[in-house]
Amino acid sequence: MDYQRTIDKLIEHEGFRAHPYRCTADTWTIGYGSINIYVRGVPPKAVTAETFPITKFEARANLLVYMDKAFDIAKLFVKNFDEINSARQSALVMMAYQLGYRLHQFKNTKYFIERSAWPQAADEMLDSKWKKQTPKRAREMAHMIQTGAWL
Repeated sequence: MDYQRTIDKLIEHEGFRAHPYRCTADTWTIGYGSINIYVRGVPPKAVTAETFPITKFEARANLLVYMDKAFDIAKLFVKNFDEINSARQSALVMMAYQLGYRLHQFKNTKYFIERSAWPQAADEMLDSKWKKQTPKRAREMAHMIQTGAWL
């Protein structure tokens, strides 16, 4: 997997927010989308847009930690992870970064990836609630899975 390119894409997709914001899943998030405020120990009712800002340095450090977790989730997702090309691996890691263990709900996508049926795997990704929430990102990840190439 191309780590630096994956990091750059995650930063592009997530964007930096110094203050908490509500993500597409309606949870308070901060930084590069990797920190759910509740996980950080702050009860959701106590969060406002002015709650403790974060620096880009701290946000990048958190991104790297959560990207490593996303890598582990993606690697567990499909049994042939080590055999698929770098762009496809990165697409799965970026999905896991955004979705966490919810990636494992993509059972049909998993089925087709494990059989190298790339167009069908991409179609399954696009037939999801995730695609409705983040359509541009979903189309990009589906393209990477289908073609094995970076956008």
